[in-house]
Amino acid sequence: MNKLQELNKEQIQRIKHLIEELHSDEAISDEEYDELFEYYKKEMLNGYLDQY
Repeated sequence: MNKLQELNKEQIQRIKHLIEELHSDEAISDEEYDELFEYYKKEMLNGYLDQY
């Protein structure tokens, strides 16, 4: 199975919520947001965000 599979809507929402929760105290640019999203996407696809 390809590890770079697409996320479903629930997973996308979980990542968005996680970014908002963990980075709410700092101003982040769109570029930084995209980098964080890609990082958390990889973590989720590898099973590291199962607890969130």
